[in-house]
Amino acid sequence: MDALCADLMTKVVPRLLRPMESSGNKIKPVLLHGDMWHGNVSIDTKTRKSMLYDAGCFFGHHEYEAAPWRATRYAFNKTHLDAYLEIVPASKPQEDYDDRNELYAV
Repeated sequence: MDALCADLMTKVVPRLLRPMESSGNKIKPVLLHGDMWHGNVSIDTKTRKSMLYDAGCFFGHHEYEAAPWRATRYAFNKTHLDAYLEIVPASKPQEDYDDRNELYAV
């Protein structure tokens, strides 16, 4: 585990996150819910608006929010992710999005 963690921190993290913080690019931290899964999401039956609860808020990269959705135990799927990315697009380079999502899911 020590070797895997060392490689993750020295190779994978810089490879995936450095491009978003170089050549004039900057990650703009946003307020995240922090515990976004189907058990913390509902619909108000009167207004039909989304409700989120049981937040563990913190500031971070907006893509982090969707990381838990990779787990098959949650009722979110690619449809939810695609809808989220329509509202909050993936950061550039977009071709690294899935790998960053997997990293955040760790």
